[in-house]
Amino acid sequence: MQEIINILRQQLILCMQLLKVVQRQGEALVHNDARLVSAINKEAELAMAELNQQEKKKQQFLQQAGAASVALWLEKTEDSMEKQLALQLTDKMNNMLQQLQEAKEANKQYLDRNMKFIDFNINVMTQTEAGATYGSGPVQGRKMFQADV
Repeated sequence: MQEIINILRQQLILCMQLLKVVQRQGEALVHNDARLVSAINKEAELAMAELNQQEKKKQQFLQQAGAASVALWLEKTEDSMEKQLALQLTDKMNNMLQQLQEAKEANKQYLDRNMKFIDFNINVMTQTEAGATYGSGPVQGRKMFQADV
């Protein structure tokens, strides 16, 4: 039981670190700081690699225990303080994963907005025409992007 508790603790710590990294990434995206985003991405990759190692350890433990998931394994074990601790850790982990998902979605929106802004600026610089209403017609081979900036 202590082994799975240690694995869950490590995963929770790594998820908390990853959440902080993802939140910093969002701030960097808002401020259009490409260098900082790149540095933060490297931090995120390291945290995710460590998290992946912990996940492999958890899967090995579950395979040896003959269970498909931690929740199913915990159902089969007797009630104890360790079981309650493991249940609390899994609940916290699920909550942390939900927060990570929400932060990731917010960062995706920031990134999409930045890409639209870049596309808009490229269109302005290359003088791409919008269509027949605004001129003689669209230029062949070029595409007009609209940006909600």
